[in-house]
Amino acid sequence: MFKFLLNHFVQRVLKSNVGNVPISAQNFSNLMAPGVREVFFNSYDDTVRTESMVPRLYRMLGSTRQNEYTLSISAMGDFEDFDATGQITYDDIAEGYKATFTHKAWTKGIRITRKAKQNDLYGIFDDLPAQRGIAAARTREKHGASPFNGAFAGTSGPDSLSLCNSAHTSPVDGVANQSNTGTDTLSKTTVSSARLAMKKFYGLNGERIGVKGDMILANMDKEQDAWEIISSKGEPETDNNNANFHYGKYKLAVWDDLTSQYDWFMIDSKLMKLNLLWFDRNKIELNQDTAFNTYEARYSAYMEYSYGWRDYIWIYGNNASS
Repeated sequence: MFKFLLNHFVQRVLKSNVGNVPISAQNFSNLMAPGVREVFFNSYDDTVRTESMVPRLYRMLGSTRQNEYTLSISAMGDFEDFDATGQITYDDIAEGYKATFTHKAWTKGIRITRKAKQNDLYGIFDDLPAQRGIAAARTREKHGASPFNGAFAGTSGPDSLSLCNSAHTSPVDGVANQSNTGTDTLSKTTVSSARLAMKKFYGLNGERIGVKGDMILANMDKEQDAWEIISSKGEPETDNNNANFHYGKYKLAVWDDLTSQYDWFMIDSKLMKLNLLWFDRNKIELNQDTAFNTYEARYSAYMEYSYGWRDYIWIYGNNASS
């Protein structure tokens, strides 16, 4: 038999049962009546996801601790002329910033009375527990996108600054602040500017470290613009036959969970995997039990993880307005 249920009605009732109120026959009177043509969940946007962006961008790690820590240290300086001094010169390696990853637990539960389940003519409650996995995937995706959505303000990293900031500091004396942010609208010219700015990045001790932007990250509103910049053999949006300098140079990552339609990021994908970290202490656990005193079926889900970055050197962000 086909299934039917008003979309917003389902979502509204599910949200109302986050606390202590179980799903009962009174909540779902339409499921107890014959003649309804189709019942479905308003979760289409989640079920058609073809790829999670979290493992594509983050380095996925496990954890057995409540907290994980990373510590950066400066690189060695240039070699020095042994013939001139007659002795080895020993380098001073400086300690950088400590990054702390504190895991948080995330849960969601559903309670269904025996009478409601027994009177359900359309089997909708048989599919209800599967919604936990859909909601969990959506939650993780939003959390994964949050460092980018808060890249220019609010969210702070090991140096107590936002991910993309105009004044990143170094703990090494005498090393100037540096910027990895701008306000340029996405175009072939600004892609060149961001790529060049990244090539000039230096490490904690002020030495160039060879950053190479090879990925553009944007949201769905800028997907076509980014694709044309990367994929056009000739200069995009011109009538001449000049070769496109950017053709084939970059990978394109499009994340629908980025909230700004104009922000975009140039990324060194290898350095990103070294510095953008996700720790799963407990992957999603799906549990079920029965409360005999109230004749309720209880379904719950639990997951525990942390995420963030330990250095900003892999990214250049543009907080654009168009």
